[in-house]
Amino acid sequence: MEQSPISAVSSLIFQSKMGRLELRYTVKIFSEGITEWHYFDTLRAIKRFNFTMEPAIPQNGKSSYKQNLKLIDRELKKNPQERADAIFLVIDMDTITKDNKQYAQYLQTKAKYEKMGVTFIESHPCIEIWFLYHLMEKFGHTSYQVYEDVLTPLRKVLAGYEKTERYYRSNRAFAKEIMLSQDNRNRAIANSIKACKYEPIEGEVHNYTKVHEVVRLFRMLQSVNNLRVAISEFMRIPVSLKPTLDANGTMHVTTNVNGEQQPLCLLKYDGLQLRCIVTSTGEAYDLDDSTMIDYRHRLIEVLSTTINSTNE
Repeated sequence: MEQSPISAVSSLIFQSKMGRLELRYTVKIFSEGITEWHYFDTLRAIKRFNFTMEPAIPQNGKSSYKQNLKLIDRELKKNPQERADAIFLVIDMDTITKDNKQYAQYLQTKAKYEKMGVTFIESHPCIEIWFLYHLMEKFGHTSYQVYEDVLTPLRKVLAGYEKTERYYRSNRAFAKEIMLSQDNRNRAIANSIKACKYEPIEGEVHNYTKVHEVVRLFRMLQSVNNLRVAISEFMRIPVSLKPTLDANGTMHVTTNVNGEQQPLCLLKYDGLQLRCIVTSTGEAYDLDDSTMIDYRHRLIEVLSTTINSTNE
């Protein structure tokens, strides 16, 4: 039975005494099963990422990436104004890499869809490696081939871990260590980056995950919203910002000037550090992607000056 996707529709809304503006950016996450759904749904609720998820909960069982691509095809056929700004396909690689012919076909399909703007969020062997990275104090290369291989070390740090709705909803250790801990999530991001940079030798099984790319997207969206709030407070007028993500993971931020979008700044990660680069001057500022930015920050003054100058 074809399974519906996780559909994460992000709409960040700014409210102030000076009126109401919206920072609207839609994201759709197409995924395989209940683990991914619960992870992103819980992250949405805890971090207030302000996106809704459809369906209410996926059906039991797993769908193949080919089934999800059929759903993605429907999304890609929509008018640009109706299509999601970002499309993610979250996928476990263990079964795909078992067969060389199947893997070669997958790589061709991946290249095709990436050209159309779809981002593949792979985990090898499965998303549980992302959970394990939360609790891995020091990164070390691993060669787990299937889910059962990851389960043994994962249960050493998350006793009783299991792929069930009951576990994800009620287990306190999972909630504390995986969902609530900002430090552990940052550790998982750091370990994931190292894993993705690792270059395996020929024939070597290599574990990695790209789930951090989704987490970082939502952090960047929050940072754009934080910039907008701070700029509006500094200028004492509502300011509209529009984010656009390119294929390299850089977020281009524009502002509306006389009905046209004008470049304002870029947001990009340098390792673990989020940086804001002012388009007009090339100045770079480090941002804390987990907190609001104060309107008195030098960056806010520079961006506000840029907006004023383009309005003249």
